[in-house]
Amino acid sequence: MRSTTATFFLSLFGLILLLTSCGQKREPINIGGNTWLGYQPYYLAKEEFGCSACPTHDSYVGGQAFRINMMPATTSTLRLFGTGELDGALLTLDEAIGFQSRTQIPICVAQILSYSDGADAILAMPDFDPDRPFVIGNEQSALGGFKTARGIEALKWIDKPFEQRVVHPASHVDALLSGEVNVVVTYEPYVSKLVERGAMVLFSSRDMPGEILDVLVVRQDIARRHEDSLIWLGSSFWYHGLSMMKEREESLKFIAARTGADLSDLQTALSGIHFPSWREAQAFAEQDYARILGVLNHYLLSYQHLTVPGNIPLCENIIYADPAPAISFYD
Repeated sequence: MRSTTATFFLSLFGLILLLTSCGQKREPINIGGNTWLGYQPYYLAKEEFGCSACPTHDSYVGGQAFRINMMPATTSTLRLFGTGELDGALLTLDEAIGFQSRTQIPICVAQILSYSDGADAILAMPDFDPDRPFVIGNEQSALGGFKTARGIEALKWIDKPFEQRVVHPASHVDALLSGEVNVVVTYEPYVSKLVERGAMVLFSSRDMPGEILDVLVVRQDIARRHEDSLIWLGSSFWYHGLSMMKEREESLKFIAARTGADLSDLQTALSGIHFPSWREAQAFAEQDYARILGVLNHYLLSYQHLTVPGNIPLCENIIYADPAPAISFYD
């Protein structure tokens, strides 16, 4: 009798534990990024739909699988990612490398979002002579330093008589046109504004395809716990937002209103960004990611932006998964 009673209570206790664990809901995945155009598909889809169509929403607190936050600057994104207030971050790969190198937090790439395809460039006026002393103007950032280094190497300027000067991006156009600098390392919309004024593109991101790369990185424990939601997020949700941005003029107007950018500048910048399909991103991850990670680490270490290499693997179970089926957001 005592044995039967003990067995009954043990079985009852096990059932309670099972029901409790089944009833536990996951906290939403918290993702943040700055106002860059390449991240806007997430913000657009979030504004219009939230996660009502997300197939995993019932397993999350509040019925929301994720929260997507547009931050005022990359510094805010990195700070909150570092403290754990963000589970994932929308960053350029060089920014992610710098973050991982400094913090040693284990992160992985959950999605390849886009890469610059002409939106970043090195320009000079037609009378530029690289054999005479010249000044290169660039922004004070790891990415600015990387673009400058790649250009110097490609244009064979290593032994040329130049110096570098920090110029704020908003001043890039005036600095080159006024002669304050002879060469400027910049990005859209400043590239197009300078070309309109007669500047020549000497080198651009088209000459280093995939090296200026936008990614979604997440903490590795988050990738393991939320694999299903991250696959859906990076396929169904992202590509719907991307379609909105490319096909609806009101979406670009919405972005312009929220970021304070000029509508024509957004359209110009969009033409210099390549957004790969899910399958194209998978091929890129398999064939090019390791090489580009190595290239970025090499330059960032060489120019003392890093002290140790950044180690960022792919979240392979997410990157190489089949895309989630398209979902009607209007059901």
